[in-house]
Amino acid sequence: MPLQLNTVISRYNYEHLEQMAELMKELKVVMWYIFLLVPTGRGQLDACLTPAEHEKVFRWLYELSKTAPYDIKTTAAQHYRRVVFQQKARENRVNKNEGIHYEDTLTKDMASVIDGLKRAPKGVNDGNGFLFVSHTGDVMPSGLLPLVGGNVREKPLAEIYRSSPIFKDLRSPDKYKASAVYVNSALFAVVHALELTR
Repeated sequence: MPLQLNTVISRYNYEHLEQMAELMKELKVVMWYIFLLVPTGRGQLDACLTPAEHEKVFRWLYELSKTAPYDIKTTAAQHYRRVVFQQKARENRVNKNEGIHYEDTLTKDMASVIDGLKRAPKGVNDGNGFLFVSHTGDVMPSGLLPLVGGNVREKPLAEIYRSSPIFKDLRSPDKYKASAVYVNSALFAVVHALELTR
């Protein structure tokens, strides 16, 4: 059975990424899902990485992604895409006097970086093919969206996923009150503002 492991990266563990990457290889995972700590719920702002620490992690992840025998996906790390684009642009640049052009990074093997199916990933998949089960059995769209849709101690997981109003609403974009562009822009603004305060 394919194995995916999720890791929340914070100030408490980011210096152990090399050892974690080796463990992923030993366990023969197919996907290492990296979550960058978001200051919500139990996540505290002082446990979040600084902008410099984010950059260090992103550059390391990019280099790892070129050789790791497993796929790596990030969450709550929209700025990782910028690092990937910049690194790909630098690698693809032939003449050192040329500038880095965003469009070039999309045409020179960028599809393989985006995902194995050569499509751009969805920005948010909480509740739509993805869910989180807490240690108490509560089922939520994700660990970062703590809205309880049910509990596996009371109902089967499939029933919760298929019939819970929370999950059904998340799978019905026509019910959204804000456009995806606005939501993504607002989230980026919040993340950017947090980085500027560090």
